[in-house]
Amino acid sequence: MYKILSLIKFIYKSIGRKKILSSMASKLLINCLHSKTDMNMKKIYNRIRKKLLSDTNYIIVTDYGEGSKFLKGNVRQISCIVQYAGIRKRKGELLIRLMNYLKPKNILEIGTSVGLGTACLALGSNNSNIITLEGCPETMNVAENLFKEFNLKNIKTNVGRFEDALPDIICNKKFDFIYFDGNHSKKPTIEYFEQCLSTVHDGTLFLFDDIHWSREMEQAWAYIMAHKMVSCTLDISGWGLVFFEPKYIKEHHCIWV
Repeated sequence: MYKILSLIKFIYKSIGRKKILSSMASKLLINCLHSKTDMNMKKIYNRIRKKLLSDTNYIIVTDYGEGSKFLKGNVRQISCIVQYAGIRKRKGELLIRLMNYLKPKNILEIGTSVGLGTACLALGSNNSNIITLEGCPETMNVAENLFKEFNLKNIKTNVGRFEDALPDIICNKKFDFIYFDGNHSKKPTIEYFEQCLSTVHDGTLFLFDDIHWSREMEQAWAYIMAHKMVSCTLDISGWGLVFFEPKYIKEHHCIWV
């Protein structure tokens, strides 16, 4: 019910054409968000997704976050993980388009799961250096096998609890794009956001998954929107895009994609 109410609020806020002042956000909306996904990339993505959805093997999942609202217990079928907790087909294509448009050099993903979202990052930007972090060794093992099978060579994997591994990963580094798709609760989300601010440079973009997943995640999103370093945010159907352009007045928009 909470997610339904959040969707209704989002649709209401997204009605009408809005003028976006941020140059980066405005160009992204025009040239990427409503464009079409490259057909070759789309075909490979569909093959990868089909591969995972047909995988009937079971793994033991170590979950340090909020877990799944649909999958109970720690023994889970890979196909079910993808079906109920994986990136949706439309969002996967959008992530590919984002990477293909932005062409980020250095990417960080916080929350690999079985690697479907990571594959989208790699497909859309095969010249990027991708670091992906996952807390569960068995889901990462599935992801690593997937990357090998589909020849996704620009991905470096890290296994460990986010609070332990993240400080070393981001130390003295700058990232062009960070995808937050791990712990879906307020306190850790804010902590990871604040830690990653040290990696921001002109043109960096943060992407948060499931910002309307719960009341806690909406509170975390409100905190992020209000942060002094954030210039513009786009709520795109449950994803939160965060821009850092200090010369622009702070603005927030809901966009149906």
